[in-house]
Amino acid sequence: MTDHVIGVDIGTTGTKTGIYDREGRLVGEAFEESILRYPRAGEVEQDPDEIFSSVVNTVREAMARSGLAPDRIAAIALDGQMAGIMAVDADWQPVTHYDSWLDTRCAPWLDELRPHEDDIIRTCGMALAFNHAPKILYWRDRPETWERIKSFIQPAGYVAGKLAGLKGEDAFMDRTYLVFSGFGSSEHAVWNEELLARFGLTTEKLPKIVEPWHVVGTVQPDWAEAMGLAAGTPIAAGCGDQSANVLGGGLVDPGVVFDTSGTASVFATVIDRFGTDTTYRCLMTCPHVVPGLYFPMAYVAGGGLNLRWFRDTLSPREKAEWEGLGVNPYDEARQGGRGDRTRLGKADLPAAPVRPQHAERSRHARRLSRPHLAAREAASRPGDHGKHRLRIRPLSAGSARDRAGLRSEIRRQHRRRRSVGCASPDQGRHARARIPLHGPRGVRHAGSGHRRRPCGGPVSRPSRDRPALCRQHPRRRRSPTGDHRGLRALRRQLYRRARDAVAAVQADEPQALG
Repeated sequence: MTDHVIGVDIGTTGTKTGIYDREGRLVGEAFEESILRYPRAGEVEQDPDEIFSSVVNTVREAMARSGLAPDRIAAIALDGQMAGIMAVDADWQPVTHYDSWLDTRCAPWLDELRPHEDDIIRTCGMALAFNHAPKILYWRDRPETWERIKSFIQPAGYVAGKLAGLKGEDAFMDRTYLVFSGFGSSEHAVWNEELLARFGLTTEKLPKIVEPWHVVGTVQPDWAEAMGLAAGTPIAAGCGDQSANVLGGGLVDPGVVFDTSGTASVFATVIDRFGTDTTYRCLMTCPHVVPGLYFPMAYVAGGGLNLRWFRDTLSPREKAEWEGLGVNPYDEARQGGRGDRTRLGKADLPAAPVRPQHAERSRHARRLSRPHLAAREAASRPGDHGKHRLRIRPLSAGSARDRAGLRSEIRRQHRRRRSVGCASPDQGRHARARIPLHGPRGVRHAGSGHRRRPCGGPVSRPSRDRPALCRQHPRRRRSPTGDHRGLRALRRQLYRRARDAVAAVQADEPQALG
């Protein structure tokens, strides 16, 4: 009795095979990691033969784990990466490597496509990207390889064709891939021959377009034995991996929204009519497996691929241990354990030590602990009358430019050992007279080395226990850098001038801004 089906996903991260019964229950599965090659910067390749071997290996392993007899399998279908391409010759032998959707070497050919981008979006469903169209033009301009190509296909199509013993003239592509083709119509599931002619191309080297459930052939005896299947098992065309995600998630109602965290991070929704994003050129409208439905989506290339980089770079020992135990490193990383190790909870982790002095310090005090503001923290401690003590009020809300100016002035005073704001009485008034005075900090009195406040009142000399005060306003302490109140006064003055200028313009009265 044939009551199970096999689904194979040829993803960027790895090949996954699952065996399901009539109720949709998983009875056997296997995973094999993909081998990505990076010949040069911006180039990402996969070997078609390695992709095929990963399918054979995972199907054989999943069958062994399920314990099913070969004649229990009703059919097999494959989905795979959508935006990359490869090519086969007349005998179904690979002519090129698999040109991954992560590969950017075709970037110069995007300029050739750019003038036709609006037409591509309206018919294909997405804006220009590193997908089939520029990759086909890349191989078009390599005559030696181009002459050997019988048809361009995707990895899932290549594996299905090899299992079925197809020839180059039998090449096929399921209609859900058309959104990434650049030269097809996603709405009508046909090739855009008028657009192809603009680039000197025809449909000669393009595969025929079929439905996802179309049976492309049957498993040949040699491969059936290698995978543990019965010879003659039907092979369905399958679909693109994102379309398989949508169908597998049960997203068949317009208006539902979904998020996929795979090698690419995808966000999409389902609609019941074909429409394209010609305004922002961000969403791509992909054909749903269910006829008449589409799902506009946006994705970030390499989203989940960062997890693989993290694992390989920072956890090589754990990866080797997991592989030695025959377990999936991603499953173990997600569960937080190795092999049969139990995941630690928060209660099992040692508490981080907390220093009492840190618990007592406020957010502002923690800011003062930075090295370049250590002088301000020292000045805030009572009874500390060091040689370079500075009486500075804490900064409140202010711009980064104000804060930078204050810090610069503090460093300048430390460097020149000036007496203003310093508790040391051994520095004389001549040093005090050399301070550069700007804006709200005060003005130099003509004919004198002493500093005067903006109000016009003279400034008293500082002593050991008391900073300088304004004689006309004795309650106002003077900051050596012209404190933040002076800056606020300047901002208020500028605001008033701007307000008066706006009022003058509105009243059509000319006024000099000064």
